Amino acid sequence: MPASNYLATSLLKHLLRIGGTTFYPPTGPMRLALGTGIPTPASFTEIAGDANYHRRDVAFPPSTLVNGNYVVQNPEDVDFGPFQLDWTATPITCFAIFDGTAPGNLLVYGLFGNPPAPVPVPQNSFLKVRAESVTISLINPKQTGAWDLPLLQQAVLEHVFRGTMCDRPADLYVALSKTSPSTAAFSEPSGASYDRVHWTDWTDPAAAGGTPNKATNGSSVEFKIPLEDWTSGAETLNTFGIFDAPNPGSGNLLFWGGLDAPSAITAGQKPTLNMGIDLDPPGWMVAGLTTPGNGARRERQQQHRSSKRKR
Repeated sequence: MPASNYLATSLLKHLLRIGGTTFYPPTGPMRLALGTGIPTPASFTEIAGDANYHRRDVAFPPSTLVNGNYVVQNPEDVDFGPFQLDWTATPITCFAIFDGTAPGNLLVYGLFGNPPAPVPVPQNSFLKVRAESVTISLINPKQTGAWDLPLLQQAVLEHVFRGTMCDRPADLYVALSKTSPSTAAFSEPSGASYDRVHWTDWTDPAAAGGTPNKATNGSSVEFKIPLEDWTSGAETLNTFGIFDAPNPGSGNLLFWGGLDAPSAITAGQKPTLNMGIDLDPPGWMVAGLTTPGNGARRERQQQHRSSKRKR
């Protein structure tokens, strides 16, 4: 499941330096919440009217690399209840992470179970979210093309969930490639007249008429007129990339995406590019339960008390 509109838009504006915006790490502890219905990037229906329900603080440990992706997970079991109300007719279906502000900004959310499996919780029962069952990660960049640098994945997770400021690049540069990073290394033209384009003109996803979670170039990206062929034979330029350094072959590839119309570029043909960095759901961040079953377990109050006596 994706990040909220608030989080994705805030990070986009921060990383691309849109409007001079700085997105500081969220304040206060991260808080785990429970909800009903189906959440969206713009809304989360939290449990209401139950005097014994409260959000629970979660202190995420440092992110770790798992199968090529950096992830953060809840380190301990999180217990809710005993619930004052009966939540069987309207079962608990989802969870979310909010920041520590009041009333809190929705950051990420997910559904219980895979496939989704609502959790009916009777009156006077508890609900336990198991340790390491809430996993938050960036989607594999080799699948989505949204992120390509593991260090950036790690920096974003540490920024949002652990309060470590993510330093953003001082400048961004647009590049072209004859290969997709999903299958091969980013391969820029070798012609002497080829240069990356320094870029600052991005649309504001938070502005009136803007699209939440998406930033596009505000004007066409124009490369130099080639003095030699930039492709040969069956080659085409099929991918764009955003780097943090000006010279071909240098710096870190941060974002990349496929071109709608791959083209062979020969001497005298001036390439013009329209691009977008789209973090729309289900675009970039996953919040899910990874342990077998739902990752959540309901317990009757008597069972919970008995387990406490045993400890």
